[in-house]
Amino acid sequence: MPRPPLEIDDRTPLDGSRIDLPARIGWLLRVWRIHRGLSLRELQARMADLGTSTSVTALSRVEVSGERNSTLIEGYERGLGLPYGALRAPIDILCRTYEYRPVDVAPLPAPTSLDAFSTVCAAVLDPDARPTGSDWMRFAEAHTDGTFGLPHQQMAPVVERLASELARAGGVSYQQRYDALARLRCGRYADVVFEVASASVDRPGAQRLAGVVCAVCERPSVEVLDWAAERLDSPCYLIARAACLGLQNLRYVGGIDERQWAAVAPRFVAAAGLAAADPQRGAVLSSTLAASHPALRGAVPPEVRQLLPQPSRPPHWTRTRLNAHYTAAGELAAEVAAGRPGETLLTRLLFEALYDFRAAHAATSSFLIAASPFASATVDAAARLAGTEVDDLTRSRLRDLFGNLMSSTDGPAVQALLASTDPHRVGFGLRVVAMAGQAPSGPRVRELLDSDVTREDAMLAAGLAQHPVLRELAEDPDVAAEVREAADWWLRTGGRIVDPAA
Repeated sequence: MPRPPLEIDDRTPLDGSRIDLPARIGWLLRVWRIHRGLSLRELQARMADLGTSTSVTALSRVEVSGERNSTLIEGYERGLGLPYGALRAPIDILCRTYEYRPVDVAPLPAPTSLDAFSTVCAAVLDPDARPTGSDWMRFAEAHTDGTFGLPHQQMAPVVERLASELARAGGVSYQQRYDALARLRCGRYADVVFEVASASVDRPGAQRLAGVVCAVCERPSVEVLDWAAERLDSPCYLIARAACLGLQNLRYVGGIDERQWAAVAPRFVAAAGLAAADPQRGAVLSSTLAASHPALRGAVPPEVRQLLPQPSRPPHWTRTRLNAHYTAAGELAAEVAAGRPGETLLTRLLFEALYDFRAAHAATSSFLIAASPFASATVDAAARLAGTEVDDLTRSRLRDLFGNLMSSTDGPAVQALLASTDPHRVGFGLRVVAMAGQAPSGPRVRELLDSDVTREDAMLAAGLAQHPVLRELAEDPDVAAEVREAADWWLRTGGRIVDPAA
């Protein structure tokens, strides 16, 4: 058979209404296979030895056509020596996000014996268990369509633990836990997840809320739409931002009609009234409105839209040199790929991760990069870029890129960011080292918490590191209430979750 091309691309328009989901599935599988130095035939033989019977033709087809085949993708994970779910989590998150998702032609079967089900549960429920992201995925899969399942009242504390771990995980470990929570939400335990998420979001000082909110929004309903909309004008910016991201997720997952979207407008108008005093809030509301359902955009009065800044997005949406931002993404991809196959689609993913105002595109593209063999190199390259003079759009979006990648590196570029006199660069550096469980000294953390630019990132680093300064902050009556509550939340929730390497 002819040798398939090494490069896979998504040729849909950059500003189009759809992206090529199969191309992205095939890309992730192929770049990992090539990174491991395996031919299709060598991978097929390895998979056969590990219990997955397939053919070279089938492997070629899944890479070229991007067929969504969970059974075969799980075989890739084993054949490539990756943790269970390391490929399926980002792929399933990608597919569930979009209404035009491809059908899974071969879902993994749930456990059919009580012994198998009990083994899956023990990894999560045993008193001394320290479940990994893989364990959580197996647990969620066993409770999605299987014969067995925990009673709802016993599931609630399990979901609470999963939501807590989601807030403390990074990289692929985060994606696996997010996938597990979203699976439970989309299955028989939808109400349990909703109740736990609602309580989590409304807890004083709660941090890293986007994941639990977006997981709830993967099962659309008018109730969920109203729940997210009611939080748009929350006094807490973190809650309002999570609500914006949840609404964007609802828009792309689909299932809400035009009339229901239009009914959100009064809530959006109320939130827009807070934007003048809170530029951060104005920016996220602006992007949310630009990415929202047309019925909502049409129902928001023009005079209200004028209260918001223009959404941060490139002036050009072509692949030509006219689009300086696509060119910049290409240069970054070339640096990251370093001559390895995969650069073409990596350019598209980096463009979306950095510059696309649609949070669904930015997040899913970042997740694919974070789940690929390019993850560490991307963080290194982005840190070097952050240390240079860049345009305002790139500068404003780098923070989201680091936040969505959730990967760490200890390269000199990151240390240079932390040592910078520019608070934005310091914030970028904090986002990276936080994922390694590192934080500055106590006095430096306090100093950074006093700045609007670095406050959230400094708290993230201190929280994930379980820095001793948290106790001081939580008990200090002279500290701002939001800082005191956040420190207390981190003390109660715990620090960074680290899964063992495969």
